[in-house]
Amino acid sequence: MLRTQDQIRPSRLSSQCKRAASLFAIIIFSTLSSNALALPSGVLVPLKGSVGVDKEVERATNTSLSLTLASKVMLVDENKTKAGLKKGGCEGAGCAKSAIKVALGSEARFAFVPSMENEFDIYTLKLTIVDADHSGSKLLQIEANCEFCDADGIKAKFKDLLNSKDVKSALSKPGKPKAPTSFTLSLVTSPSNAEVLINGKSKGRTPLSIPNLKSETYRIEVKLKGYVSQKKSITPPSPLPSTAISESFTLKPKSPSSFPIIIKSKPKGATVTLDGVKIKVKSPFKARVKPGAHEIIFTKKGYEELKKSFVTPPQSETINLSVTLKKIEEAKPKPVMAQPKPQPKSQPVTNVRIPPRPPILANNWSGAALGVGAIMAGVGAWLVSQHGEITCNNGETRLTCPDIYNTKLPGGVLLGMGTAAIGASVITMLIRSDWPTRSPSTMKRQVKSAQYMPTVIPTQGGAAASFGFKF
Repeated sequence: MLRTQDQIRPSRLSSQCKRAASLFAIIIFSTLSSNALALPSGVLVPLKGSVGVDKEVERATNTSLSLTLASKVMLVDENKTKAGLKKGGCEGAGCAKSAIKVALGSEARFAFVPSMENEFDIYTLKLTIVDADHSGSKLLQIEANCEFCDADGIKAKFKDLLNSKDVKSALSKPGKPKAPTSFTLSLVTSPSNAEVLINGKSKGRTPLSIPNLKSETYRIEVKLKGYVSQKKSITPPSPLPSTAISESFTLKPKSPSSFPIIIKSKPKGATVTLDGVKIKVKSPFKARVKPGAHEIIFTKKGYEELKKSFVTPPQSETINLSVTLKKIEEAKPKPVMAQPKPQPKSQPVTNVRIPPRPPILANNWSGAALGVGAIMAGVGAWLVSQHGEITCNNGETRLTCPDIYNTKLPGGVLLGMGTAAIGASVITMLIRSDWPTRSPSTMKRQVKSAQYMPTVIPTQGGAAASFGFKF
């Protein structure tokens, strides 16, 4: 759709007018706001229970007073007004004596307390003004009379009182700087990142600043996992400070119910007994122990037993316990003497000392002695047998020459010597051939198949001796 220039110009003019109107409204609002912020605060105590005055007249007068004071002070709202009346413990004209309490209770600098009485259509109007910033000064009280006045006349008289020089002077007097109506709470914890609860409601984590807190007592609690929570009640000073109120908390770590522990040994595979309880698994392994002192024992075959004590730390952390076992030194084995084996009951052998074996040369001498002994025994036996039978050279018998041919005595000597020689040689040869060659526990007789057989045979002319060996 096309538009002509004549159609476009009116639309441009209307938009410019709208912009100008908006700008003018902003300027007016800014001016009013700046004036409102420059006005001191005030509270108006409403008329109530005035003597001889109709309630409708009271209501109209209260409205007129509010409108007039709105241009001079910044009136507090209805809630603060009620709070001021509650603190003053009064209402209506009775608040004149406790006007300072009303002003402080409603958080206002000025308190305006009007009063009105009617007697015979003569109205007595009073206005009491108190300045909380100058509480030591006297109350400002002004009054006026209005005879046969109606509601409009009464409004006009109160307006004149509020516009009087005394009221203007009191309102223009500079006030003391007002204490802040709220404060900022700054919270810091060690360690940080603790949760902050104000009156049971979470407000964030530290470090934290909480603004716009009223003048009242607050219950503060800070909590952090692994640490003991702390609680504190804070009541700000009066008047409230302009700077932030700082509070700091140092959190203590909680004592854990158990501690992780890593148990190692060198070499591995040791049996561990913890506080008298034998652990089923071998080292290395992981476990958990209760807080306090503990004793641990390491045992392993071929290694010395090792005892060790430890105490858990104040805060939760992993305990590393590593030990090195000492190897047992092997003692050199002592030579063990062979113990004699028990012999049969028929031939017990105990504490037998074996004499040295005769040398082999003894066999040769014993053989010679055996032969000589046999000859001597044979000759001796023959001489004994021939006793009395041998004659002398001259033919005489033993009876006639006994001193020469006595054969019995030499024959007996030779027979005894030969027998002794034979016995000695036989015994020597038997001992040599039968000498034990083993220890007493296993000693056995080694009997050889050898027989020694001497033989003596008497003959006609003497005796024949022989010696035989059988193998």
